[in-house]
Amino acid sequence: SVVLRSIVQCPQCGFKVTERMSVSGSVTEYHCQSCSQPFALSASDCCVFCRYGTVACPQSQQEKQKL
Repeated sequence: SVVLRSIVQCPQCGFKVTERMSVSGSVTEYHCQSCSQPFALSASDCCVFCRYGTVACPQSQQEKQKL
């Protein structure tokens, strides 16, 4: 089954927040709720959740389940 909640941690200040993930698309722009720092993604990153979250995005979870 696909998990729809992930704890996202700011790489700048370490602030953590639990976010609900959408099954319909990737989040590629995100700002820390504490320090307002934008989260940087590299070309190889799927989304904010795959890089900074405790749980990968639903699309990545589904791909891993297919393997």
